[in-house]
Amino acid sequence: MPIITLSDLKLYLNMVATEEDKDPLLQQIINSANKGVESYCHRIFDEATLVDEEYDGTDSTILYLKRIPITAVSAVKYGYPTTIALVTVDSSWYGFGADYIYTDGRSGLIFELRPKYWKISFTGGYKQTQMPSDLILVTCELADLVYKDQQGRLGVTTRSMGGEVVESFIRQLSPMSQTLLDSYKRIAV
Repeated sequence: MPIITLSDLKLYLNMVATEEDKDPLLQQIINSANKGVESYCHRIFDEATLVDEEYDGTDSTILYLKRIPITAVSAVKYGYPTTIALVTVDSSWYGFGADYIYTDGRSGLIFELRPKYWKISFTGGYKQTQMPSDLILVTCELADLVYKDQQGRLGVTTRSMGGEVVESFIRQLSPMSQTLLDSYKRIAV
């Protein structure tokens, strides 16, 4: 499921839900905005269960995952299946937080710095009904900028003030939205 849906964007754009003539264009914009936010944050936000997702090591006891929040970890493995059999780490040697897994330190296990060496099986991400409202708002703002570009009005915002129509130009996310989006960025170690 995407971060925002058609109904989210129509609500943000103050469109009537029954206006369907622009739905195909809006859906393309939604897909673009969702991918743009995920790309910027280096994360995927919708919930899924992943098996043996590959990660590079960090040479530390912490490994940040791409799909948050993490709700369950079923297996941590390491090795290259083409050269040796994968080794499964004992589940008592690791735990997880909202966006990372960690080793207990006592086992001596660290996430060795090797490309695609770690295979993590876990469930993470948000259900559509639990997507954070600030993330929905920022993604809608980005989609709105793209929509205005499609309408030839990129960055133009109009408001009535005292009977006069005032136009202003916005070409990027608001500073508040940028700060909110930055808080979701995946930490790369």
